[in-house]
Amino acid sequence: MKILALVYAVVGSLFFFLSAKMLEVINSASATFKLAAPIPLNTENFWVVFSTSMMLMLVTLSLLSSRTPETRGYLWVHFVSKVASTAGFFYLFFNQQPYFAYLVGIGTDLPLALIVLGCIIRISLAGPGAAPVAEKAST
Repeated sequence: MKILALVYAVVGSLFFFLSAKMLEVINSASATFKLAAPIPLNTENFWVVFSTSMMLMLVTLSLLSSRTPETRGYLWVHFVSKVASTAGFFYLFFNQQPYFAYLVGIGTDLPLALIVLGCIIRISLAGPGAAPVAEKAST
């Protein structure tokens, strides 16, 4: 989860400070793979603030769940966030415009949702009071 915290911090910063450049990179991949249309570039940054806030929340949740994995609520909020964004990308792709950027969103957030769900299941199977994974590895 600490690795995810780092990834969210870096990607969130890139999207905040270089949002147009990030979309240009995604659009160049769209041109290369030809799976879907490029997404129009933003001329405003209103939504960038909200997405940055979400990324910072995910950084915090990732760090909290790595420190106290038995507190599954952190993982559940993380999971719900990834499921919501994946569902949103699917909806937009099939009901508005088939932009390649939406496929990128699905391709990143769906695997992340499954990874977090795997953590939830693993911790649930370990049972209450079980030592965190890091402690088990060192004993």
